[in-house]
Amino acid sequence: MAKYLFFCVSLLIPIISHGQTIRIDNGYSYISIRDCYENSSNLKRYSFSVGLDYLEKKTSFLSSQVGFSPSRYYYYYTDYFGDMNDKSDFISDNLFINTLINGKLPFNLSFAYFGAGPEAHFSINKRNYPKENSFHNLNEFKNIVGIKFVGGLTFNINKFNLGINCDYFDNLGIGDYNKKSITFNLSTGLNL
Repeated sequence: MAKYLFFCVSLLIPIISHGQTIRIDNGYSYISIRDCYENSSNLKRYSFSVGLDYLEKKTSFLSSQVGFSPSRYYYYYTDYFGDMNDKSDFISDNLFINTLINGKLPFNLSFAYFGAGPEAHFSINKRNYPKENSFHNLNEFKNIVGIKFVGGLTFNINKFNLGINCDYFDNLGIGDYNKKSITFNLSTGLNL
C-alpha cells in the first residue's frame, strides 16, 4: 500500500505548487461490478478523497484527487442453468486517483461545474474470507482504469468553500470486470 500512496502523492507534488483550492470530499458510493461470467456484486461504501483545483479561470479549471474507499464485496455465482449456487466474500480496498477538466458557470458567490477525465483504481488488501475456493478469480481482480464524470455546486464563504457533487465512474468494460459507481459527496475546501 505504501508504494501506491507514494506514487499518488508524487504525482500531486507539481500540482500542489500551483494549486488554488484544497478540497476534501466525503461521500457515499453505490457500486456495481460484473465479471465476464455475469457474476455480479452491488454494494454501498463510504468514500474519502483529498484534491486540488488549479489553473482556475472564469469558466474552467482542472482538478486532481487522491482517494480511498474500503470495500467488502459479495459475489453470487450462477451455474450453467442460471441457478445461484455459490456466494463469495472478499475484501479489496481501493485507492483512486484522477484528473478532471471542469467547466463552470459562476453566479453570485457560488458556481456550478461539470467535468470529465480519467480515473485509476488500485486494488489493495485483497483477501478472501474463509471459503476455500471463494472467488476463484480474485487474482484477476486487478487495477481498473476508466472515465469519471462529475457535476456539482460550490458556495464560496470568504476563504472557504462548501459544496455538493455527484460523480459517475465507468471502466467501459475494459478488462475482465465492468465496474460502475455513482457517488454523492459533501465537499469542503480552502482557497489558497
